[in-house]
Amino acid sequence: MSDSLLVKVANQIKELDTSIQEINQTMLESSQVLDWSIIVPIILAFLGTTFTFLQLKFNKLSSARMEWVQVFRKNTSELLSISSKLYGSLERIKIEKEKRYSHLSEKDWLEIFFKDLTENVLPIEAKNKDLISNVRLMLNPNQNEDNTSTHLILDEKLVEYEILIENVLLESNPENNLDEIQMIEDDIIRLSRQIIKEAWEQAKRFIQ
Repeated sequence: MSDSLLVKVANQIKELDTSIQEINQTMLESSQVLDWSIIVPIILAFLGTTFTFLQLKFNKLSSARMEWVQVFRKNTSELLSISSKLYGSLERIKIEKEKRYSHLSEKDWLEIFFKDLTENVLPIEAKNKDLISNVRLMLNPNQNEDNTSTHLILDEKLVEYEILIENVLLESNPENNLDEIQMIEDDIIRLSRQIIKEAWEQAKRFIQ
């Protein structure tokens, strides 16, 4: 949903409201013989119908933005929840390697690692990829021509996060990237909150 469309409809409503007020003022100030009792009701009826149509259209767009915020909040919450599980699985592998399997040879450790990866981590990672796609599909990276929109920054951060997870799962030492994963997840949380805040502020501004 385009913010510019919401702004355009809101401006049209304001212009119509101003036109109606000007007509009423003209009726009071006019000293011409023109029979306003016939003409004005016709004009006002036309403007009133147009005003009502635009108001309904505006309300529908505002409602759609509110719905977008709710769906975006739900998708990002699900993504962060599954990302937390994925991080926990990688952290568990790190702990087990250090405390439980430190005596094993590299070959034996790799067998255990890839078995654990296949059975416990990859299903979570697959869900994680799906949720990343869901969130990215809701973003508008081209929102600003100067490439500074929060949508674009979050989109790039999600791509970076997805690539990092894929690379981590190809290694036998996931602990090497845990700090980086945590930093990206923190960025995703911050950017998601900022987008939700911006969307709510825009919706409230249009309603006022």
